[in-house]
Amino acid sequence: MTTRVLLVGAGGVGRRHAEVLSGFDGVEVTGVVDPVPGAAEALAAGLGAPTYADVEDALDRDCPDAVYVCVPPFAHGAPERAALDRGLPIFVEKPVGLDLSVAEDIGRRVEKAGVVTGTGYHWRCLDVLPRARALLADRPAVSAAGYWLDKRPPVAW
Repeated sequence: MTTRVLLVGAGGVGRRHAEVLSGFDGVEVTGVVDPVPGAAEALAAGLGAPTYADVEDALDRDCPDAVYVCVPPFAHGAPERAALDRGLPIFVEKPVGLDLSVAEDIGRRVEKAGVVTGTGYHWRCLDVLPRARALLADRPAVSAAGYWLDKRPPVAW
């Protein structure tokens, strides 16, 4: 059985997910949605998939089994609503919205649809987090320092 995945968002994060999904047996990226034609075409060409400028059109024509939403923060809402209104499982890259109302609306739609969902908040599963929670349980942090161990994405938005 092949799981057909529609990819919404052809930027850097969408490309990474497309590479991973293409490496799985039984998974096919069946379409790429992006309002920037060149971005959609560049990614879709390597996948042998059609491109779409509009998520509603893609969902109507592509008939996927699931949807990956890998859009910039300001673009969340419409792709998730479109997929969930059709009862499709979704994976959503972070953040799930720029404001609480979008996130809450998506949450209500997930409950109503009763489908499997996932989000790109993968660091919440790090093995160090239970230890950090235990250390901070009765001693709240008074300061924090952090750093990024990766390249800084050169995003246009």
